[in-house]
Formats: sequence, C-alpha cells, structure tokens
Amino acid sequence: MHENQGKFEHVFDNKLNETPQLHLVIISNGPLNEAEHYNSNLRKLGFLLKSTRVETLQELSGKLEAEQYDIALCSLPELPTAVQEAIQIITRSGQKIPVIGMMEEDTGVSAGEVLSAGAIDAVLKEDFVHLKLSVKREFNYLRMVRANDLLKTAYFESEKRSQTLLSSSRDAVAYVQEGMHVHTNQAYLELFGLQSLDDILGTPLMDMVTTDNHQKLKQFIREHREGDGATQSISLTFQNTAGEEFKGTIEFTRTTIEGELGTQIIIRNRADSKELNRQIQELVQKDPLTGLYTRQHLLKVLSEAIHQASNNIKAASCSLFLIHLESFDSGNLADIPLQIKDNLLKAIAEALQSSKQDDEVFCILDEATIGLINPATDDKAINERARSLQKIIADQTVNHEQDPLNTPASIGVCIIDESTKETHDALSRAQRALSKALAKGQSTRIYRPKPGELTQRQLDQQWIKRISTALKSDHFIIRYQPIISLSNSECERYEINPLLADSPGKEVTQSVFSPIALRTGMARGIDRWVIYRAFSLLTEKLQDKTLTVFFIPLSEAALNDPELFRWIKQLLKQFQLPASSVVFQFSEESVLKHIKHARAIVSALRKIDCKICFDHFGAEANPFRLVRHVPVDYLKIHTSFMEELSENRENQQVIEAISEKAHRFGQTTIASGINDAESLSVLWGLGVDLVQGDFLQETTIEMNYDFTAMMA
Repeated sequence: MHENQGKFEHVFDNKLNETPQLHLVIISNGPLNEAEHYNSNLRKLGFLLKSTRVETLQELSGKLEAEQYDIALCSLPELPTAVQEAIQIITRSGQKIPVIGMMEEDTGVSAGEVLSAGAIDAVLKEDFVHLKLSVKREFNYLRMVRANDLLKTAYFESEKRSQTLLSSSRDAVAYVQEGMHVHTNQAYLELFGLQSLDDILGTPLMDMVTTDNHQKLKQFIREHREGDGATQSISLTFQNTAGEEFKGTIEFTRTTIEGELGTQIIIRNRADSKELNRQIQELVQKDPLTGLYTRQHLLKVLSEAIHQASNNIKAASCSLFLIHLESFDSGNLADIPLQIKDNLLKAIAEALQSSKQDDEVFCILDEATIGLINPATDDKAINERARSLQKIIADQTVNHEQDPLNTPASIGVCIIDESTKETHDALSRAQRALSKALAKGQSTRIYRPKPGELTQRQLDQQWIKRISTALKSDHFIIRYQPIISLSNSECERYEINPLLADSPGKEVTQSVFSPIALRTGMARGIDRWVIYRAFSLLTEKLQDKTLTVFFIPLSEAALNDPELFRWIKQLLKQFQLPASSVVFQFSEESVLKHIKHARAIVSALRKIDCKICFDHFGAEANPFRLVRHVPVDYLKIHTSFMEELSENRENQQVIEAISEKAHRFGQTTIASGINDAESLSVLWGLGVDLVQGDFLQETTIEMNYDFTAMMA
C-alpha cells in the first residue's frame, strides 16, 4: 500500500553513483614494490584506492578483526593452499571477501588448482590487464550486492514509515480493491463514525457517499481507471453512520496492495482544508531560520506597489530597502562555525521584526541581504529609518570563543514611483544604490533615476535584439588560450572563449555579455553557437592529424537545457568527432546551484566519453564534497589561489592539497590565471598537471602555441 518505487530507485542510484572506494588487502611476503605495482595499476581504474599489506595469514586474521576489506590479493607461495587457508580465515571473521590468487609463471601450479581452492580468479602477477579486469568485475559485483542490501533495508524501513505515517495522518486515508475497502487509517474511521477496521472491511466505497452522488462517483472511477494513472480528485457529498452529510474532496491514486492493483483514496474535509492551506501558505512564505518572509513574498508585495504607482493610485507608494550585512559577505565570518553565524542572523532578524513599523515587510533575500518594503517616500524619513536599522543590526551580538561578534550594515534604497515599471527595475536600482553605499561602508544611498533613463526591461530588450542579430549574422568570434602540460606534450589543449564583435573595433568579452545572456534567456543560444563552432574548428584541426582537445565553457543555462545532451550527441556523430577530444567546462558555482540537473547532464556526457571540467574550483569550504556527487575529469583551480603565489605559502598549500586529493580521485588539475614566471616555477613542485594564463600566452584568434616549448 505504497508508492515507493521511485524512492528505492533513488537509493539504488545514489549507491551506484558514489565515487568507488576500494579497500584492498594484499597478502604477500615478496618484495615491497610488488604491492606498489598492484596499487599503481589499480588506481587507473578510477577507484579511490586504499590498500593494506600483510605478510602472513596470522597477520591477516588480526587485520580482519579491526578493518573491513573489499577484495584480497593472495600472493603467498604454495598458492592453492594459501588461498584455501585465507578463505577459511576470512569466513571465520564474518566478512565476505573474494580472493584473487596471484600466480607466478613456471611454478607448476595451474589456474584450475587455484580456482579449485576457492579463489574467485587466478591471475599472473605481471598480467596487469587481467588483474584490472578481474578487480573491476568483482568490485562492481560487490557494489551491486551492497546496493541491493541497502535497497532491502530501505524497503522495510519505508514499509515501517508508511504504516506509521498512515496511522498518525490527520487525513482520512483508505485503500480499495474492486470497489471494496481493504484497509483504512483511524482518521478515516472517525470521519464516518466507525469504531474499528472490521466495521468497514468489504464495504463498498459507494456506501460512503449520498445516493444522488452515486452516478457521479461511478463515472469518475471509470475515467480514472481508463486514465494515465495520475492522481485525480472529485468533490462529493459524503454520509456517515449517523446519517449526517458533509462535503469534501476525494483523491484517487493507483497503487499496489500486497502485490495486486488497487486504489489509495484520501478524503479532505473542506473546512479542515482551508485552515490547512492557510497554515501551509504561511510556512511557505516564511524562511525557517529567520522567520522573515521569503524573496517570493517580497516580489509579490513589490509588484503590487509598482502597480499602484504606475497606475497613479499613489504617486510614490513605498520604498525598497536592500540591507546588506557586511561581515557575512566580506570573509570576516569565514572561519566562524555555521551555527554561530546562523545564531547571529537569527538575532538580527528577530530584532528587526520587533522594530517593525506599520505597513513594513521584512524579507530575507540571501545570507547577507535583507529586503524591506517601507512606506516612507521622502529622503528624511528614509534616512532616519535607515540609521535606526543600522543601529539595531550593529547592537546584535553573539559570542564565539568569548569574543562578541556583530556586523555593520549598508543600505541601498529605491523609491517606488511612476518610473518603476517592473520588480526587476526596483531591485536593480536598489542594488546600484547599495553598491555605492558599500563603497563607503555603513552608509545609506537612495537611487535617483536620470532623465530619460531606460528601464532594465528596455535595456534587456536591446541586448536580446543585439545577441539575436549576432547569432544570426555570425558576429561572435572565437579566441583561444593554450592549456599546457607540465609533464608531456602528447596533445594540444585550448580553452575557447567567445567574444561579441558586432561593432567595428569593439569586442564585448564573455564576462560582460554572459550575465546579461543568462538573465534574458539568450545564454542557451550562445552555448549552442559556441559548441557548433568549436566542433567545426576541431574537425579541421584533426584533419591536419594534430591531436587536439578543446575546453568549451558553458553557461549555467546549459545545466537546465533538457535537449542539450541529445543535440551534442547528434552533433558529434555529424562531425565524426571523437568525444574524448571535447571537455565541457562548468563553473563550480553554477553546478552547486543546479546540482540535480548537473548530475544528470554530466553523467550522460561522460557515458559517451566526453570529458567534464569544473572551473573556479576550490573556493567552497569543502569542494570535494561536490566532486563526490558530480564526478568530473578536470579541476581548474580558482584563480584567487594564484595571487602572489611565490610568496603566499597558504595558497601553495591549498593548491598542493587539491592536487593530491584530485589525483586520488583520478582527476587532472589545471592552474589557471598564471601571470608571472615565479608562479610557474612554484607550480612545478605542487603536483599540478596543467597550466594556463596570460604569462604563457594571452587569448588569440589563432591556435599557434608551440606546445613543445615547455618541454625544451
């Protein structure tokens, strides 16, 4: 009596999509470098490998008491006997570890003897291809078995939760087969004045509605049965055992009941629904941490105020304050525990709410910004309120390690009047005022529109037309910057960067037009132009027999483009390009904002052998947490870590740590933004694989870098 298939698939997929972590035990009393040979070859499989070497079976017994292992490689002399004894020790420990026998040539021991002793496979010590295939096969099987065990556990836990939720639900829930009740919860019984489940088992659902609703219910059931299985609802008049009538809505959902098809029904009493909807609406509109209204509510109130002003209902209806908590965005609280920061934000929110004046609405926009709709429209009242808010915020403190913490605030204000046409205009104007206020710190600025100033919508329309024309007329151009290996020059690598060149002598860089394109919905078109142009150029390059890889930066919009993967796949086939010559590059920030969609498209692209790179990597507090969720091939380290690299030991340590961990995950690291020779010389010793920057070569319209120069 549940619909848990999707949940189980989600659990199963999560288990399979985790970064594989293989814990290997190597049973060998041979040379130490033997185990290292096994390790170095198995790391190439992409597993996060951890291995333990034991020299005797007695030592193995001790290790099994303390640790869990996935696979054992047995490389002891007298191999069949050693394998048999190792399996006996493993069985006594309670672990299930497949054993692979590592054979030497010309010892007289056959693979059949090793397999007969219980080994899962017999592999020659120098046959690393066979070893990798065997380990990969067994480890993937182990992961499937463990995922299946997890699935079973999740299933039974879900059964328990379903029964608990059903019993405690305030909604009246019942399950029906062939029109008869087979199960209900207590709320359903109480709704109809029944005492126990026995009073309703086998009772037709039709008996629960008034006579004049029978035909209506029959018709609905027939249509639901013939439909696509989606949840459907109908309003009816019900009747309880005392003959009392009441109106309500009944929802029908197909389900399985003990393996057979049936229907789940939920009856919602209209009187209760109104109160429930009111409570839900209240919860949806409030931020759970601060108790302030959300951004969506602010936009709703702001939209109404703009409507009043633009229709001359009020000449100036209110003002929008953007209150920026400076310490939250400046890094001053970077090392402070999240709970302490949350406590400070909560204290500020509570204090602001306590100071709330008539018709004021406080909303939380992000961790560092609070919005306020204030009825004041003249400068004096606005500045007085701003000063009082800044004092209230500064007075809120929390203690951390016996030190008081607080934050100053700067405020940008936009008056809502007839020149404000849309909510985006108001937010944009208030943000411009805030930027000026932040420049001086702890100040307040009021936005003043200039005569004839275009609204944000008008500006965006101009950009939409400009970008559309550029795409149709091929006014975008590609510039290239080489990405150079510090160890070899087996291929040429270039990052490609589009520029808008629709005016003679003027080029608009990607950093300028990308945010506008994303906001106006034009980013998808630019992404597709860039991909098509890159594939075309790459085809020409490969015809010259030059092994070339293109790094293609894509916008945040690409993560939400449902047709992009299919289009890329068709385009690769059209151009007959090897997918491995293409690296699609996404910013770490974009992926974090759209992690669900990112996982889907990254997984699909990697399955057809395209490579993925995360740009601006390492800025987050725990960057490799993202990599575990969305596995990639390249990590381009954030350019901020390249600043004064030769003198900044802390940045050097960060880069070295990222490189070391990336290599354990089987990823290649790129240091970008290199602007001096000193930084390059430092990077040689930090484990970075590839380098990029203006010092090596600025972006150019030609692919003319000499990749052999670094090796000379």
